[in-house]
Parts: sequence; structure tokens; C-alpha cells
Amino acid sequence: MIRMVSLRTEVHEIHDLFWDGIPYRGASWLREEPIEDIWKQVTLVPNCGGLIVSVINVLKSVVDDDNFRREW
Repeated sequence: MIRMVSLRTEVHEIHDLFWDGIPYRGASWLREEPIEDIWKQVTLVPNCGGLIVSVINVLKSVVDDDNFRREW
């Protein structure tokens, strides 16, 4: 349970680091900010998040596969 709370805190810290409070203004920030300033956040942050999740899933699969082979 403590690890879940810690993970939640870490996720919020990462969110604040990359988004810098922009989403708290609602969707209007997309129209208010110049595209030259926000394109990195709009495109790179979700793509990097997906990449991180993919790497974690591959590592999990490798560990699970290794554990399966040890049982045999």
C-alpha cells in the first residue's frame, strides 16, 4: 500500500516537471499558447510515456519468461 502511495506521488512529480501546471488551466491553454512553444509538450510527452511503458512491458516479459524457464 505504501508503494502505491509513493508511486502516485512520483507520477505527480513527473507530471508537474513536464507539464509545468499548464493542464490545470483546462483545454484553453492549447489555443492561448503559440504552437512553437507547446508542440514539444503536446507530442513528445505522450510518445515518451508510451515508450517508457513499452520498455517496462518488455522487461516484465523477459523476467516472466526467465522465471518460467527456471521452473522447468
